[in-house]
Amino acid sequence: MATPQPGLPGGKPFWERLSPQDRDALSEISSEESFAPGACVCNEGENAWFALVIIDGWVKVSNISVDGQPVLQALRTRGDLVGESAMAEGCERISTVTAATKVRALSVPSEAFRQFLHESEDADIALRLTYRDKQIESDWRCLRLGGASVKQRLAQLMVSTADRSRVEPVDGVLKLEPPLTQDDLAQLVRAARSGVESALREWRARSIVQTSRRSVTLIDIPYLRRLAAH
Repeated sequence: MATPQPGLPGGKPFWERLSPQDRDALSEISSEESFAPGACVCNEGENAWFALVIIDGWVKVSNISVDGQPVLQALRTRGDLVGESAMAEGCERISTVTAATKVRALSVPSEAFRQFLHESEDADIALRLTYRDKQIESDWRCLRLGGASVKQRLAQLMVSTADRSRVEPVDGVLKLEPPLTQDDLAQLVRAARSGVESALREWRARSIVQTSRRSVTLIDIPYLRRLAAH
């Protein structure tokens, strides 16, 4: 599952871009934190005084819509840096981050993080590349809204998430992590829930996926990869 799926822009997580020396330096100025599933890591609008590097687990990144409802924007996992943008700029947080699974992460205070970047040009470049990758991902998803069907976007999300989990299928079958509801899936692919329900219903009938409450298991991964590549 380590090979990136066709069609979806990707890049190395922030942690993987760092040299061993920079990883050690960042670890020294950080503290390890743990979050239970469902725990709020940080809230949109609050003072951004720390960033997190995820060691293990998944988080959901969401924003509040104009009608006051949370909208899921992205998933982040091992090696990803979250909460860095507003912190680096001294602004309020622009997103809410919630633990989707049990999460372990390095928490680095804002001043220490800025000093770390000042002292390491390579780490500063790694951060800039992280910004670039997130912008490319956002732009790509916007472009796909007009050119890809709900099924294609759903397949892209599933294989992308499976690849990032770095878990090998067992007998060709893989249970998707993190646990996601149909509302989560619909928000992530920018589709109506009814469209996601219809796609999943068809795929269940064709033994492409299995679903249960907050659970999706990929059965025919090659089919999903082919669909994602279109």
